[in-house]
Amino acid sequence: MGGPGSRPRADRLRGAGPGGQAGRGAERGREEQDRRRMTPPRRRLVPDYVATAGLEVPTRIGVERTTLLHAEPGARTEGLDAAARRLLSLVEDEGTLSVYECAAQLGLPYAVVRMMAAALAASGAVMTREPPAPAQLPDPALLDVVLHGLRAL
Repeated sequence: MGGPGSRPRADRLRGAGPGGQAGRGAERGREEQDRRRMTPPRRRLVPDYVATAGLEVPTRIGVERTTLLHAEPGARTEGLDAAARRLLSLVEDEGTLSVYECAAQLGLPYAVVRMMAAALAASGAVMTREPPAPAQLPDPALLDVVLHGLRAL
């Protein structure tokens, strides 16, 4: 038949090894996995104006990309739709997050999360605040010195 490492012809025909059906099937499976990984994410099927369920941004609450959201303790969830409950739950679990971070983690467009955040702020479920001004942040040179000192330890 063959050498000491070869298999009988019947095994090869059943696909039990390289070149058989099982080998080609596994290869096709890997190709399918690669194709799925390379396929770009699909666009949302629901338009943004439908996802917001007719919410209007209150004029007295300015919510922008960098606005920080923090959940109020004991915030009520009655009357909130599923997306707003997910936003409130995220902010409760993660702590203070910007509107952009919330949009990224929820997989929703920024405009939708902005409107939900404004509605939650108007209802008192979340507090909003602007991030610190650049003048209030520590000096980058000082942070570099501290980082260099920590690395030297």
